[in-house]
Amino acid sequence: SIRKEGFAVSSWGCPVHRPRHHTRPQHTGHNVPASMSLAAFISDTWKSNGAYAVEYHDRWFSWPELRQAASAMDEALTTGGLPQGRTVALIARNTPLHYAALLMLLSTGRCAAIMSPFQEPAALAKEIARLAYPAVIGDAQDMRHESVRDAVRHIGAIGVALDTTTGE
Repeated sequence: SIRKEGFAVSSWGCPVHRPRHHTRPQHTGHNVPASMSLAAFISDTWKSNGAYAVEYHDRWFSWPELRQAASAMDEALTTGGLPQGRTVALIARNTPLHYAALLMLLSTGRCAAIMSPFQEPAALAKEIARLAYPAVIGDAQDMRHESVRDAVRHIGAIGVALDTTTGE
């Protein structure tokens, strides 16, 4: 699993502010062929061994690192009984683990219902209970709130907490 203090997304070559001494790794330069599905493209991109994908807190994370994190999340959902093709709530934050979660959902044919982490825990819990998706993925700081955990349990959803402090 990814073991870092944390993760800023450099989205497909967009400039990201860096100190002058920082050198940016080469971008993989992927282009999606019109005939390729998004899931197939993501699966192909996961194979970019050693290629850098995401920068967070002055550290670059490779596609293999993101793939490993995504595989662990997919295993948690599958083991919990969630088949491919289902919708999963993703309490999305700007970290590599959340980026890996979104790519995992898309590459496994699952749908991502994005939820904002920038609301009070009680409001987030109410939204989780109202929407009643079969699984919820979120940062540990969001999932540790009792009201959020209770909402996930109440609807019988699979809860996956991402710890961005350890990368697991």
